Amino acid sequence: MKRFFALFAGCAGVLTMLGCTDETPNPFTIVPDTVRVMTLDDFEDGNAQNAIGALFGTYKVANMGNPGAAVSWGGGYWYAYASENGGRVFSGAGDTIIDSAGTSQDDTLIIQKLMTGGKLYAELNCQGCTGIYYAGIGCVLAGDYSNAYMYDTLKDTTHGAIYWDFSSLDSVRIKMRGIGSILFFFESRAVKNKFLSPDEAWGFHGDSLNFGDVMADTASYYSFSVKNFKTFSTEAATVSWDEAKTGISSFVFELNTESDDRLEIEIDKIEFVGLDTNAVFPFISFK
Repeated sequence: MKRFFALFAGCAGVLTMLGCTDETPNPFTIVPDTVRVMTLDDFEDGNAQNAIGALFGTYKVANMGNPGAAVSWGGGYWYAYASENGGRVFSGAGDTIIDSAGTSQDDTLIIQKLMTGGKLYAELNCQGCTGIYYAGIGCVLAGDYSNAYMYDTLKDTTHGAIYWDFSSLDSVRIKMRGIGSILFFFESRAVKNKFLSPDEAWGFHGDSLNFGDVMADTASYYSFSVKNFKTFSTEAATVSWDEAKTGISSFVFELNTESDDRLEIEIDKIEFVGLDTNAVFPFISFK
């Protein structure tokens, strides 16, 4: 049985992440007339901050608790998590990211070991686990939830997460290969509101893919339309994508433990394809 726990303050999972970068890439590409494509990450810069986080990480606001301090709006960190009853995460080189007790065996920079040679390569393993178990990797789209922000409208007052309006998102395009079955999904404030605690929320909107038991020689592009998004929990199923899409905080890959107990995955590139609404940022905005 699988269950995902959101990785904010007070959660049961284990979080590992890397500090921010001064680089400010422009992740937006215009495709003539109809759509825009935004690269969430192509893993070429060798750090654990995605393109959205790096883009908005250059903007600063004063910390309400310390007016003399600057706090970044950015973030976008990739993280790894696993259940504490045997969930594990390994890098492609065999480095332990999270051990069988659901705890990291290295410092907070270890997540960077998943990203080498312009790819993210990880093994998510729940072999031998019992009860409720899970393992995954994901990223906060933008916003450092460990700090308070000047503008309350940009944050979840409990966790400090920035939420985004993905109303014009048409599809997700991922270049990847793997062994086993994967889930991917967007975390939504609308789903979290269905739970007693946002930290217990799971089963968000997304899709799944079974790679089979033999890894392909090369990665392929897979496209997933929002029209086919589904949910993976009873509470989440009561929220439509139209309700969820205006309050998105994170993008996550998780081992589909309904089908497998081990996933090996190599990800080359993640793109969000959006309808062109002629806005500065066509399908994400502060919400």
